[in-house]
Amino acid sequence: MAKIWNGGASEEGGEDLSDIMTAEDVQIDSLLLDYEVISLLAYQLQLRKESIISKDESDIILSGLWHLLGKEITIDPMVEDIHGFVEEYIKGNGGKAYKNLRIFLSRNEQSHIDIRSFYIDHLLRISNDLTSLSENMMMRKMDFNGVMPGYTHNRQAMPVMISTYFDYLSRIFLDISLYALDISKKFTLISPLGYGSGFGSLSPINFSKVAKNLGFRSNAKNPMSGSFYRGIDDLDISIFLLRLMTFLSKISQDFINFSGGTNPFITLPDGFSTGSSLMPNKRNPDFLELVQGYASEAIGNCVSTATILMNKGTGYHREFQISKDKTIKFIILCEKILNHFHGFMMKFTLDEKRAFDSMENSINATAEAYSIFQTGKSWKDAYVTVGEIIKKNIPLEFHQPYEFESVSNVDILKAKEKRIELLNSWRKPREEMLNEVKAIITNDSLK
Repeated sequence: MAKIWNGGASEEGGEDLSDIMTAEDVQIDSLLLDYEVISLLAYQLQLRKESIISKDESDIILSGLWHLLGKEITIDPMVEDIHGFVEEYIKGNGGKAYKNLRIFLSRNEQSHIDIRSFYIDHLLRISNDLTSLSENMMMRKMDFNGVMPGYTHNRQAMPVMISTYFDYLSRIFLDISLYALDISKKFTLISPLGYGSGFGSLSPINFSKVAKNLGFRSNAKNPMSGSFYRGIDDLDISIFLLRLMTFLSKISQDFINFSGGTNPFITLPDGFSTGSSLMPNKRNPDFLELVQGYASEAIGNCVSTATILMNKGTGYHREFQISKDKTIKFIILCEKILNHFHGFMMKFTLDEKRAFDSMENSINATAEAYSIFQTGKSWKDAYVTVGEIIKKNIPLEFHQPYEFESVSNVDILKAKEKRIELLNSWRKPREEMLNEVKAIITNDSLK
């Protein structure tokens, strides 16, 4: 089967390299079908409006592309990528019209707009999940009035209100949600279509209009600066996922600690722990441990992507295919992890009495030192006095910790409004463009 890039200076050899060149890549590309089709529809619509190709050819191409929307596909590695798959489909259904499907387009700019659009949609979805988690942690904290131990260096440090711990969870989930929206917004500023292979497009159409029809603010004013972000987008996503997975890893360790030992006060929900193959007493925190393992993988993906980008000249390099495939697979995995984590966070149980009883005598040392300081002693003397008390195992008075609150209903509402505003500015132009294409196809079919 001929590849769509045949016919140039490069000749096909007798060696079949598809097992390493395209086999894994086409699996990822199959997820990009709708993004490929939508960007081509916007481009072809502008070609039609500016009379670059005939209306007869345009009708065939628009209709063929339209019928690909929403399909589940498997790409033959010999076709090479999503671009080849779409072109083969149009060729099979529209004859010679397929030859103008990609007039003046570079594979790099097409791949880039597919990937960037995919990332925007998934970041918006993850942001929604994180905001929902933040809101649910606010709700769960209302169920508790008790106190739990706080830890530094994996040792009990100071008591903390249980509600403060839940507010902490809510705060960080919300912060990461807003971070996802910031990246999404940055991605929507510039459409990759129009930078060609990185040095400008020969297409005479108005790429600014194409960009706006696809939900982007504009096209790249300098094609080299636009193409620079191919690969950098992968790194941005990798860094975001690293931040998300680092947080999930940290609180996974919290719950491992809180649910084990001699005084556990957290009970892991059914389905999130497993039994031992030998010891019937065990309830292993396998889910939480796997989350930590995947967090380690997030570090590897981030380093791998950064390394691929290093020491490369300006322009596209084929290694970016590797960073793209890794990043797309990992963002899908992280979405699944986050979905299950949400279930975990809503189902674990906490025993207030056991949380209080699990606190060691020394956990009140800092508050006791402050209490002595208030009697007129220096802070250093108060510190030494309490140290001596601890050494002698003398019981300390319990000091009620302050309750801290950083997230309000207004914060959650603002995050939701920010996401909806970005979602609408991203999707509405695409929907309007698709409706315009649908009207053309419908009118032509009635003739």
